[in-house]
Amino acid sequence: MLHMAPGLLSVTVPLLLLASANQEPVPVIGLVNRSVEMSTRLHLPLPVEETVWKFTSDNTVFKVAEIGNTSLLTYGDKFKDRIRGFNNGTTIIIRNLSLRDAGKYCAEITLTSKEILRFSFNLIVYANQEPVPVIGLVNRSVEMSTRLHLPLPVEETVWKFTSDNTVFKVAEIGNTSLLTYGDKFKDRIRGFNNGTTIIIRNLSLRDAGKYCAEITLTSKEILRFSFNLIVYEPVPSPAIRSEWKGSTAKLCNVTLHCSVPSHTSDVSYTWKYRQQDSEYQLYNTGSIIQISLPPDHQDMEFLCIVQNPADQKNISVHIEQSCMETNNAGASMTQKKK
Repeated sequence: MLHMAPGLLSVTVPLLLLASANQEPVPVIGLVNRSVEMSTRLHLPLPVEETVWKFTSDNTVFKVAEIGNTSLLTYGDKFKDRIRGFNNGTTIIIRNLSLRDAGKYCAEITLTSKEILRFSFNLIVYANQEPVPVIGLVNRSVEMSTRLHLPLPVEETVWKFTSDNTVFKVAEIGNTSLLTYGDKFKDRIRGFNNGTTIIIRNLSLRDAGKYCAEITLTSKEILRFSFNLIVYEPVPSPAIRSEWKGSTAKLCNVTLHCSVPSHTSDVSYTWKYRQQDSEYQLYNTGSIIQISLPPDHQDMEFLCIVQNPADQKNISVHIEQSCMETNNAGASMTQKKK
């Protein structure tokens, strides 16, 4: 079963689970800067002489520690002063976890009969000090998911929402139940995998804030994961205004201004160009560009892309070859929205 105490996550592995010769690694969850316990909790027919722990990362195996009745020998600097062993090494605690500690661990237990038993664990380390950023778009749906591989089934998940330093209970989700609270999220939430994943539909700007998933396992232990939902409005349709600077026999000079309504914020501008039916290529960034084209390059299309983290719109303008002959307010230019 999974045990959780302040600063410590631990996994107890039932003997029957480990009895298979083709045992799959037992998933273990750790949190950055916390401690994690990996333990076989075996009732062995003979005493343990020593346990050797090995760590696999990027298909490379490293010896981590050799632990006997009164001895503990660690290898390398990676786990130095961070490992404690118990029960002749059949249980270890790794302190001050980092993301680099994630990987496969194998305990090779040598009995006094010299028989060796091997048991493996897959440690997944999450950096959950900061809420995971999630981007949403007004009137669309957004998914928030812990995407956990838990060693025990989930009994239920309680989702909470924090806005203006006030915490609201959003929903309680079990195997076959979904209970929402208040009118704010009524008929807008769907739960999956006992609530470890939710989808919120018909987003509004008021839905932005911090969400916390409190996952209760069948062992009654609780894991907490948080998300920071940022909701953006759709990008309005942009417009291009062309400003002609006068042309010569060798150059057609024009300044292109791309814009959206003035109240729009958090948008960026990117310009691309192509000639005839070729692929678009990056030209520049910013809302304004200046162009000087010789006669043999005046059949050009310029595309303005306006975007925020959740949406984008674009519009293009085509400079005809006749721009040299129409030195006026842009009669030779046609716009097409996409």
